[in-house]
Amino acid sequence: MNRLIKFSAVALALGLSISVHAKPDTAFETKQLNLLNKASDLLDQGQLKQSLKLLKQVTDKMPKGWKPRQESANKVKIAYWDDEYADACKAKDESLSGKTVVDSRLSYSRAYYLQGYIEVERDNLAQAMIYINKGLALEPDSPRLHGEKGSIYLQMANNEAAVLERDMVLESTTGCVLDSDKAFSLFNKGVSLIDLNRLDEAETALKQSLEYGENPDVENELDYIAKIRSGEIKPTPASIQKTTQGD
Repeated sequence: MNRLIKFSAVALALGLSISVHAKPDTAFETKQLNLLNKASDLLDQGQLKQSLKLLKQVTDKMPKGWKPRQESANKVKIAYWDDEYADACKAKDESLSGKTVVDSRLSYSRAYYLQGYIEVERDNLAQAMIYINKGLALEPDSPRLHGEKGSIYLQMANNEAAVLERDMVLESTTGCVLDSDKAFSLFNKGVSLIDLNRLDEAETALKQSLEYGENPDVENELDYIAKIRSGEIKPTPASIQKTTQGD
């Protein structure tokens, strides 16, 4: 039985236009944000080379010491990746900080994430890992960066490391983790656990993923587990099919 897993991480990050809530402070930040969103649009259209060129322009001009969260006396400036994160996390961030939160939307860690994604699409997994690690150096609690790193490990057939990256998302106590992040991590954790022949754990992770969102591939993987247990089939490693937004 050939296990073909559709992996649509790109749908988590593409097509993100400038939010009406985002407030870049300077003309430089506005220009950088425009480039980042243009690169995202190009990637959404499958124009990998052109997108990567713009993303490199963005990260090459990243200010020294940039952080996704910058605090001053009475406000916190946070570079949310998209409206989904801003809507889910802003109120919590204001409550925890006791300060007004300003959404800048200019995220250099997201720019590195997109560069990593492009290199995965081009089958340059080693270079992809370099970009993802650069993003994590800036934003070590980012669920999407850990999710992409786990997916790279999965494609490298390093399932133990892939599971650890999923757990970084699921056990996070500092980052803002969305239900979609949890569903994505639990499903892919289940895939890796199957390949490690840890079927009971895999079944638990797959079923838990359904608590955070529907995914037709979950039933396929659960059926696959049942057939392994019955002796009907022998396990085979999952292969990954990348899908772009809208597929």
